[in-house]
Amino acid sequence: MPSPTGPLVPLLGALLVAEGVITQEQINAALMIQQQDYPDERLGEILVRCGYVSRNDLEQALSQQQDLRESLMTMLDTYEPPQADMRALVLSHRSERALCAFLESRGVAADVVSALPTHNGQPSYDLLLIASGDDAHLSTGVSAAATVGLLPPSAADEHLSPYTAALATCYVDQARTNAKLRSSVEQLRHNDFAMQTVATLIRSVTKAATAQDALLKLMMIVRDLISVEAGTLFRLDPSDNRLVFEVVLGPFQNELSQRRLSLDRGIAGWVAREGESLLIPDVRQDSRFEATFDKQTGFQTKSMLCVPLVALGQVRGVLQLINKMDGEFTESDLSLLRITAAVGGMLLLFEALASVSSPSWLGDLF
Repeated sequence: MPSPTGPLVPLLGALLVAEGVITQEQINAALMIQQQDYPDERLGEILVRCGYVSRNDLEQALSQQQDLRESLMTMLDTYEPPQADMRALVLSHRSERALCAFLESRGVAADVVSALPTHNGQPSYDLLLIASGDDAHLSTGVSAAATVGLLPPSAADEHLSPYTAALATCYVDQARTNAKLRSSVEQLRHNDFAMQTVATLIRSVTKAATAQDALLKLMMIVRDLISVEAGTLFRLDPSDNRLVFEVVLGPFQNELSQRRLSLDRGIAGWVAREGESLLIPDVRQDSRFEATFDKQTGFQTKSMLCVPLVALGQVRGVLQLINKMDGEFTESDLSLLRITAAVGGMLLLFEALASVSSPSWLGDLF
């Protein structure tokens, strides 16, 4: 690094020059006097003694200096590197400390390996960076979803050249763009699946002979789409403002069928009152959960999805799923259940409008 052509200007001097109180030549002269004759004297006192600055201007500059230092210290104390939202695999025979620190500052968690892992299928990462000369093992183990970048030769492990930093930034930006594209494609697939689900639901319910058959078909489709231990479709009876166990899947069907539940009890009651959906990973941590039924039967409710059945702006019932069999309930499950609930709400409305004994109860409505 080249040495400066003049003495280093401290923060106080820089502030005085920036405010136009003194000139750069005056601050240089004061620094020279301090260095040669008064090494233990503060710069501000030398400036006052030389007549370059008044005592009042010096006090104002010192106050600004203190405020600036405190502001900088606050920024340093509160600074946190961005949370990692991507993972990178760096293929290199060196530690690549400088590169990893650079990636971390841009929200990329990096692991350095000397050879690509081949165990248990593809490794999970968004970006693969390959150091110069370490590309001999690219025939296997490269994730199709990962952005691959080649790094130029580097003479030092502890220092990242500006060119390498700029190149790594381009790779990170490209990896984030690819991740967004994959997310968009996944969302399109999800939307397509949702539309197919709606079509399946409508086809099934239009072939039903009665509203009760249609509701049963609806619940069976839900059970096939989201594998659960138990599920209930509640009908809201406006005559006594209670929820009726209309369709029950799982254990204790006979015991629960046509039982009534007050709206001020349980999670289903809350959903009916508020008209809001709930995804609850652990019902034991939710104060709205009522464990009376579990205690009576020995059944253990762990997790729950619960959505209102709405038609023409009014809650007609509640659809509740309990204990997903293969993992935990997800936001995708909730979205799918909301689609199902839209059909279920209309079915409950049709049930209230049409005679359930008529074989053509649904066809007559269209």
